[in-house]
Amino acid sequence: MKDLANAQSKVSISFDGWTLPAQRGYVAICAHFINSKGLQKVILLAVRRLRGRHTSENYASIVGDVLAEYGLDTAEQTR
Repeated sequence: MKDLANAQSKVSISFDGWTLPAQRGYVAICAHFINSKGLQKVILLAVRRLRGRHTSENYASIVGDVLAEYGLDTAEQTR
């Protein structure tokens, strides 16, 4: 995650959820940024089990936890 720590841009986040045929839900969270060499990067931060319904509250809880793990949980990062 050295590239992420040295990002030369703000970090954008994307996520997607899906359900397997066995009725198990998952969500994947990715980070998009420009690295120290000026290259666009996309990295997978996490794939987590989504328990319960696919509601905005459930997604927000999971995505928020992952962002906190990477120190990306504030709207404005200081440099």
